[in-house]
Amino acid sequence: MFHRQICRIRGIGFSIDIVPAVDENDENKNQLRLKSNNPNLIDTAIAIPKHCEKSYSWITNNPRGYRTWFEDINKPFNDFSRMQYRGMLLQENKSLYASVEEIPEGLERSAIQRVIQILKYHRDVYYSKFKNGDDIKPISAIINTIVTHISSSALTTNISAFDLLDYVLSEFATYAEHQFLTEAKFAEQYHDKNVIDRKNGKWIIENPANPEDNLADKWNQNPISQIISSGGQRLCRKI
Repeated sequence: MFHRQICRIRGIGFSIDIVPAVDENDENKNQLRLKSNNPNLIDTAIAIPKHCEKSYSWITNNPRGYRTWFEDINKPFNDFSRMQYRGMLLQENKSLYASVEEIPEGLERSAIQRVIQILKYHRDVYYSKFKNGDDIKPISAIINTIVTHISSSALTTNISAFDLLDYVLSEFATYAEHQFLTEAKFAEQYHDKNVIDRKNGKWIIENPANPEDNLADKWNQNPISQIISSGGQRLCRKI
């Protein structure tokens, strides 16, 4: 059976949800490359079904491209923190591992990944006080994208999670001014700040692997779902 974008296969005592997908056609990929800031990521674009009232249409998705984008930026941060973090894990789990070499790579966490975890925790705490918090809180893709973009402009990748968090929050403070300045004025004062954009009154956070995907669509319907609010920054610093 289909449930919106999901194909649900039911068995005896279990069910599996699958999102059907096909390779995006060449014509659409060529159009995406022309629009994209990262045309090298478009090769892995796929098409998935979207439920539209009583029918379905196809939309572009590119999870593999997004992962490639994230891993390319995250790698130097991960390389720096690898031995330090593995050493800590070894001390805490001596009964499981005899040396740092035995620790699976999947347990590693870079400064970027830890900052993302902290901000997601902050998001969940902040929006838990709203009755419809789960509906209006920023999606994880927004946090992942903003933090990774901002981290790519840090002066060094040899940085602790808390120093990187401080840098990210200082950038949030700059982007928060976007709410009070005109689009032209913000662009004039902060011409290199374009992770979060506003055009014709519409908030835009482009998916780095799909230029047709605006991650901030919900912001244009529910302004409270913006995570760059000054109140949110203060709460996050306390956390």
